[in-house]
Amino acid sequence: MVVNDPVGPVDNAPVADAGEDQATTTGSSISFDGSGSTDDKGIVLYSWDFDDGTTSTGVSVTHAYTTAGTYTVTLNVTDESSQSDSDTLKVVVSEPTTPTGSDYAVGVADNRLRQNKPNVVYSTTTYIDIGKSQNSTSRDVMLFDLSAYKPTDTISKATLSLYWYYAESGRTSDTVVDIYRPAEKWDSKYVSWNNRVSGVSWTTAGGNWSDMNGDSQGSVPYASVTFPKGMTPDNKYYEFDVTELVRAYIRGDYENTGFFLKARTEDGNYIAFYSLDYPDPAMRPKLTITR
Repeated sequence: MVVNDPVGPVDNAPVADAGEDQATTTGSSISFDGSGSTDDKGIVLYSWDFDDGTTSTGVSVTHAYTTAGTYTVTLNVTDESSQSDSDTLKVVVSEPTTPTGSDYAVGVADNRLRQNKPNVVYSTTTYIDIGKSQNSTSRDVMLFDLSAYKPTDTISKATLSLYWYYAESGRTSDTVVDIYRPAEKWDSKYVSWNNRVSGVSWTTAGGNWSDMNGDSQGSVPYASVTFPKGMTPDNKYYEFDVTELVRAYIRGDYENTGFFLKARTEDGNYIAFYSLDYPDPAMRPKLTITR
């Protein structure tokens, strides 16, 4: 006698596998892979719920979270018999951290402004000079590239370093080197004591600057260093704290016009530093920015 088995082929429900827990930062794309899910007949639908009001379908999908927090991501898989299963994973989302550390801004140009040769452009000399010698007063403008920084960057410190090498003697008074903000844009190919760009003069011969209070030709510098008259060059860097001015440039408060350097009083106090054109890069001006 033959007995027929009334039970047909077994059709097992699928088993969902959403993958391992993950961590990411806001705004960053993160990938989810449901290919570890199984079914004896075949999965026809992969549905993802990202726990932030958005969903997606597909074996592998990507998603970016806009708000920090911990999210439970659910994968639901359905086979051809409409049987389904689900699995979850956790995603921890944090705010991105700002890189910390110090780096150097790229020096673009520095020019000497010399009173006794008011129309001469000094763009490639190996030194910059400040103060007054026997026959002339000297000032300088200097520019560094800040385009690598975003207005949202937190700048903890910015330091301009100048390498002092001259003069060995002859100063009859202290040299107080002050740093201001050039009030107008200048072009290193044309800037001089009289002119700031091609065919355009400074409003005031010798250059126009704004001080820390925003006053035109003001006397409150962003930074200053005193070189006493009895002191001779010790061939090392001297540091100017230009944090507030660099922050203002990076925030977008002002167009980056660089630094305007002059002596507080200009009489018998001539000194010189190596410039951006000096052959040895270890002695050129540096702008160190710390985030």
